[in-house]
Amino acid sequence: MILSPHMLVGAAIGFKVNSYGAILVIATLLHFLFDRLPHSEYLKKLNFNNISIRNLFILFLFAFIDILAGILLIWIFLKDSIYSYCVLLGMMISILPDGVVFLHVFARRIFNLENPILKKFYLLHNYIHISNENNSSLSGLAIESLIIPLSIYIIFMGPNLTIP
Repeated sequence: MILSPHMLVGAAIGFKVNSYGAILVIATLLHFLFDRLPHSEYLKKLNFNNISIRNLFILFLFAFIDILAGILLIWIFLKDSIYSYCVLLGMMISILPDGVVFLHVFARRIFNLENPILKKFYLLHNYIHISNENNSSLSGLAIESLIIPLSIYIIFMGPNLTIP
């Protein structure tokens, strides 16, 4: 899934939940749940095992632009709360799994480093992630188009969750 829907979900969680631990758990679980659903990808047929430096740079550029778009979208809906630690934590945790995957690919490709912890996380992420054969662009676009307004709805209409 592109990063901005993940970020908006994380911001909504951070806005509604007052516990850092709960935000960490909920945002992480929802990241992996949403990665099981059909969704958009920047470079759908990209093979991370032998990615070119050019494609790695393009991937980084798409992710950077998407993160800026996510921040702008969140700022529009949460102007007064975007600087809240809970909202920021929700945003960051919601994209952290993809960040760790990028870090693994970057370290392998640029520095020829194979970190066993990053590799295990990468393999887990790939195992959980929907396969390319089942990931339809059209249904992915539809699902992401529903996640964004659902997150906005939760921000404005959902109950606040107080977790001790």
